[in-house]
Amino acid sequence: MSSVMKQPVLSIKKLSKSFTLHNQGEVSFTVFDNLDFKVYPGECLVLHGESGMGKSTLLRCFYANYQTDSGSMIFSPDDESYDIARISDRLMNMLRREKIAYVSQFLRVIPRVPALSIVMQPMLDIGHEYKVAKQKASHILKRLNIPEKLWQLSPTTFSGGEQQRINIARAFVVRWPLMLLDEPTASLDAENREIVLQLIEEAKSVNTAIIGIFHDKESRDRVADRVFDLATGTMKR
Repeated sequence: MSSVMKQPVLSIKKLSKSFTLHNQGEVSFTVFDNLDFKVYPGECLVLHGESGMGKSTLLRCFYANYQTDSGSMIFSPDDESYDIARISDRLMNMLRREKIAYVSQFLRVIPRVPALSIVMQPMLDIGHEYKVAKQKASHILKRLNIPEKLWQLSPTTFSGGEQQRINIARAFVVRWPLMLLDEPTASLDAENREIVLQLIEEAKSVNTAIIGIFHDKESRDRVADRVFDLATGTMKR
């Protein structure tokens, strides 16, 4: 991936985040401080650092699940730009629905909603017809080896690996300007890990920008275009 001639999808400038432990004497600690980097279309930027360095916290900041203390996160998916650090709830909800996908380590869904409906929903949210959404969702569920007999069941009853694949299917069923992936291959066997890595490569090929956390070195080395080290605040290719 060459970033020359491309405008960044996400520009991080002087970004800082701390937490205050209100139940432990108001103790505060810094998670990260003055981060600067950019993410470009068609690349996978991997966040690297030891456990507790703030990788998952940083992803949640990009999704506005956490507020930052200072700095900016300029998201530019098209002709419009948004500072996620200062965006309204209404606009952020629109971005989550149409522009930014987030795959967390845990599946969060409404109980009793069938797996197929969960995977279809992102397509319906952006205006696809029901028939088209069902066809695309069925295809990706088959690709991720979710048995058809499970599609009408709630994934809250599934195994950890199956739940993670529902999470992944829901994210990859549509094309996004930006995807945030928090250990997407962590609970998967070798066969399904390979499928997810292929999905990541395909997303990159259509200019999706990806920011990911991969504790599996083999997976990280395969998909990473650049690696941002949170311990040093430096970028590696």
